Amino acid sequence: FMKRIQRPLRSNAYFYDPNTTLAYTDFEGECSWYAGHRANEILASIGSSKSWGSMPNGGKYCTVSEVTSGEFKTSRNVNAPKQGSLISWSNGDDFGHVAVVEEVYDDGSILISEGFVKLGIYGKQARQYINIDPTRVNRKKNCEGNGSGCFQTRRISASQIQNAGWNGYSFNCYIYLVD
Repeated sequence: FMKRIQRPLRSNAYFYDPNTTLAYTDFEGECSWYAGHRANEILASIGSSKSWGSMPNGGKYCTVSEVTSGEFKTSRNVNAPKQGSLISWSNGDDFGHVAVVEEVYDDGSILISEGFVKLGIYGKQARQYINIDPTRVNRKKNCEGNGSGCFQTRRISASQIQNAGWNGYSFNCYIYLVD
């Protein structure tokens, strides 16, 4: 397992393979788009024969077929993060967030990598995008123009894991990609 601390480049086939339906979509840069592609990158890097195909809203990751079929183990114990797992939060409705646990520290904090960073401003109350054109061309421009790749890493404390530290989201589960 190699932790990701820089954005995936356009030459990264796990994120940008034009032969798949999961790449170069209108959802490039979204948290679920990033987490789904990162899951496949992680699985390939550890030599797993498993794959990840679902990319729902970030708050729905704990209920996708890969999880409900038992293919991947999960934990709803907020204090049980594992390196190489997905972490999902929700805010009580259809919206949520998903990220990837890149590292776990002794104090219970974790380093996550995530998408939907500097992509635009999401109006939580209005449920609409502000200051962004959601077309593929402009998503590419937004994700590369500011150097972020719509990507960041950040260290979050154990209490932030429980409450996501923003937007009132609450912890859903960890999805363990690495056995």
